[in-house]
Amino acid sequence: MANFDTYITEEGWRTLLNNGLLNSITSFKAGDDTIIYGIEESSVKPNFFTIPLTGSREGMTKIPTCSFSERKPIPVTPPPSDEVKNLDSRVKLSFVSDSCSIPFEKNNLTVRVNIEKWIEDLLALKSTDYTRNASGLKINIWDYILAYLEEYNVGTKEWILSDLYKSSLDISYKLLSPQDIKNYGLINPKYMELNSSGSKVFVNGQNSNRFPSNMFLSFNTKQIEGFNVFGTSNTLALYPDRYGYVSDNIFYNAGDLEDKYKRDPKSCGYIYPAVIINDVTYELKQNRDYQTQDGVGYLIWGYKDKDGNPAINGLTDKLKLFMKYNGEEVSTGIYKIVINLMTTTKSDKRFNTVYQNKKVGGELTYELYYNENTVSTDLYTIS
Repeated sequence: MANFDTYITEEGWRTLLNNGLLNSITSFKAGDDTIIYGIEESSVKPNFFTIPLTGSREGMTKIPTCSFSERKPIPVTPPPSDEVKNLDSRVKLSFVSDSCSIPFEKNNLTVRVNIEKWIEDLLALKSTDYTRNASGLKINIWDYILAYLEEYNVGTKEWILSDLYKSSLDISYKLLSPQDIKNYGLINPKYMELNSSGSKVFVNGQNSNRFPSNMFLSFNTKQIEGFNVFGTSNTLALYPDRYGYVSDNIFYNAGDLEDKYKRDPKSCGYIYPAVIINDVTYELKQNRDYQTQDGVGYLIWGYKDKDGNPAINGLTDKLKLFMKYNGEEVSTGIYKIVINLMTTTKSDKRFNTVYQNKKVGGELTYELYYNENTVSTDLYTIS
C-alpha cells in the first residue's frame, strides 16, 4: 500500500471536538489521485470500521511495490493552539451569598470567622428582651453554589456563557491534606460514618479531647427551583454537649426518660428539659416558649444552672477553651484553625466531560481565629 498523509479542515476539527471521533469522519481525500489507498486491518482499532469511508480509487500507483512504503494508521495531528482556544470550554464554580449584610459571588473562597466577635455577640443578647427574631447560634456563610459552563471566543477573547447549573448539581467536598482532615475532625467531633459492611456508626471524638469542640461545620441541603440540592450551602453552629431531661435530680438523655415514663409513669417525679455543657447541667424550669430563628433563645433566656446562669455562658466558655487548647497560636493570644477543601461537582454528561477537562474555582479555605486581646469588628470576612 502506498504511503499518504491526511488532513482535517477547520470545520472538521470543530466537529471532532464537539461530537467525538465515532461517526464523525465520513470521507477523506488523497493528494494524488493516481495512488491506490486503503487501510490495513492491523493498523487501526476495530471500531474504526464502523465509520463509512468514501473516496476515489481510480488509477494505478507509480510505485512498483507497496513493500517500499511505510504502513501506518491515519494520523491525527493536534490543531494549532489558537484553534483549540476557539473551541475550548470550561466549568466555572462560584460560591454565592444573597445576604444583605455581606453579598458576594466568589470562584475561590476564603472565609475567616472571628470567634471572639461571635462570643461577644452571643453574650450581648443576655441584656436584651426575648424576641423571636433573635439569632446568632448559627453562621451561614454562603447560600448556594453556581456552575457556569462557558465557551471561549477567540475573536472577542472572552468566555461566553453556554449554560448555567444551579439546581441540577451533585456537590461534595474533599479535604486536601492530613492536617485538614485532622482539623475538620477537631471542629466536628461527632459524626456518622459508614463501616466496611455499609452500616452507619456513630463516632464521638469528644471523648478523646481534653477540650472538645461544641461546633458543627456542615454543608447543607437546600431546595432550589423545586429540587433538593445536597451540599450547596454552609453553616457553622454551636450546640450543647447533651440534650435531655432532669427528673429527681438525675439527668436522662433524650429518649431514655420517655422510655422510662412509658413503662411506669409513676416512677418519675418532676421533669424538666435540660442540657449539659462541660459537665454543668442547665434546666428549663419556666413553662414558656423561647423559640427563635436558630434556637439561641432557649440558651439565652431559658436554660439556667443552679446559680441562675444562662446556658450561653457555658457554651461560649467552652468555645474559648477549645480554640486556645486546639488552635495554633500564631502570635501572643491569637489562635487559629484552618481547613482547606476542594469542591467537586457533577451534573449531566456534557457538564461532566467539560468539568474533567477544565474547571475554574471551587477552592475553599475555612479559617477560625480567636483573639483574646481584642474583639474584631466583623463576625466574619470573605476574600
